[in-house]
Amino acid sequence: MKKLVTLFLAIGLLVACGDNAPNQSDSMRRIAKAEKNLLNWQQKIEQQITPEVLAKPQAHIPAIYFAFELLTEAEKVYPKAQIQTAPPERYVKTRQQLYALAPQLASYGVTILEDILARTQEYRKQVEALKVAQQLIGGKANVRSLANNFNQQIDACCIADLYKVSLILEMTDATGYPKLQQQINAIESQILTMIRDADAIIPFQQSVSQLRKQYPKLD
Repeated sequence: MKKLVTLFLAIGLLVACGDNAPNQSDSMRRIAKAEKNLLNWQQKIEQQITPEVLAKPQAHIPAIYFAFELLTEAEKVYPKAQIQTAPPERYVKTRQQLYALAPQLASYGVTILEDILARTQEYRKQVEALKVAQQLIGGKANVRSLANNFNQQIDACCIADLYKVSLILEMTDATGYPKLQQQINAIESQILTMIRDADAIIPFQQSVSQLRKQYPKLD
């Protein structure tokens, strides 16, 4: 009778172990899959932030912006897999490298605003000079060519990078750049206002000067 009881206990233990084994295996597979997925995203990020990019981020805004988009997806991996442990140290280091670019990008954002200011002032001078010339020789000043050239210059030099800088700063979860981001987000309407009204240039110039004090130029 004792042997029979012992046998039943042994069978019960085997069954219990058998029930738990698949749960452990599923959990391990889920973690392994998430780790592999995170590593895949990490490698994609590292392909974007080469030593050249990290050394001079202002010259590689599209690559950095893409890296942040990849990071956004990578940050979803562990929560989606319901993993609460910290990610691998190498991944954390990669993430920190991206976040550390924020001060340089903020400074570069101000540089772009300064460039926009200078180009807008120059455009207004060209328009006024054309109007004076047309008055001397008669006829109506045709500023369409100047306007088209100005728009092309602003688009090429400034707008795309400027908006990407604002989005990158937002993706860093940084809280120290609200005034800069507000200035960037309103830039197109501000340019139009400065073109139409010379008096609008001074407030814009003052605002940009204040931002430069906050975010000085970095080597």
